[in-house]
Amino acid sequence: MPAVRFIIQVDCEDDEPSRVVPFIHGDILELSEDSDAESKIGEISAYLLQRGRAMDEEENTFEAMDSISTSTSECFEALLDPETHDWKKSVQKLYSDEIPGHDVLYIEKIELEPSGEAKGLVLKLFAL
Repeated sequence: MPAVRFIIQVDCEDDEPSRVVPFIHGDILELSEDSDAESKIGEISAYLLQRGRAMDEEENTFEAMDSISTSTSECFEALLDPETHDWKKSVQKLYSDEIPGHDVLYIEKIELEPSGEAKGLVLKLFAL
C-alpha cells in the first residue's frame, strides 16, 4: 500500500492570534510503493491552538480563536469551558480524564484530488 506524507508550512509570528494559534497549510503527497516518486493528492489547512503556551503567557485562548473565524470560535466552544478555558466535562469524559496534552489541532479543510485512490488513502490514514 502506498504511503502518505505531509509537507506543511506553519506561520509562527509574534503577533496575535498567530502567536498562540498559528495557521498550518500543506500538501498531502502519495509515495509510490515501487519508487521514490511522490504525487500531490491534496492539501490540508489547520490551526494549532497552543493552549500550553497560552496558559504560560496568560493569553486568552478564546479571544485568539474568536479573532480568526467563526469556525475556530465554534471549535473552542465545543471543546473548552468559556469561563475556565479548561476542557469541557464532555471532552474529559471522552478521554476518561486522561487527555494527553493541552494543545488542539483544528483541521479546517482537507481538499483531495478527484481520484478515488486519494480519498481512500487519506480516509484510511484518518481512521487510525
